[in-house]
Amino acid sequence: MRALMFFLLLLIGCSTGSKESYPQLDEFDKITSIRKSNSPKDLEKFFGIPEKIEDTPSTRLYSFPQKSNQRPIRVFVSKTTNKITTIALNYWVDFDAYEQLKQRFKGYRWIETSVSSNAVDVVEELKEVSLPEQGISFQYDNQDPLRRPMWIFFK
Repeated sequence: MRALMFFLLLLIGCSTGSKESYPQLDEFDKITSIRKSNSPKDLEKFFGIPEKIEDTPSTRLYSFPQKSNQRPIRVFVSKTTNKITTIALNYWVDFDAYEQLKQRFKGYRWIETSVSSNAVDVVEELKEVSLPEQGISFQYDNQDPLRRPMWIFFK
């Protein structure tokens, strides 16, 4: 009986001691923190080691792979200023992304406009959403029941 009690106390102690004492940051919180510092040095701290780094004459592109707690992210850094110009978050999810984003950013002004589609064989009703205060923009297809944007851009 004592061994069982000892095992139970050990199990409870380990489970309560391993919890983090701070809230887990989601992708949006991480991106907001990086945009405040605007430093490529913070990328590894929040997203880990980049899977790939590509160079163009004016930009360096860092690609971070999908992980269990993170969607794929691409970060564009200006070579002349060494500052982050754009962060692109892949947001292909299996729930109503538009509604979730609307709730997540409900305190900000949403500007939603229709976008003409170039598709000839698919019926699309493209919408573009911009949140100027946050520097966020994305497009989604209103015909898609889940209203998923493929990418969310942070300028």
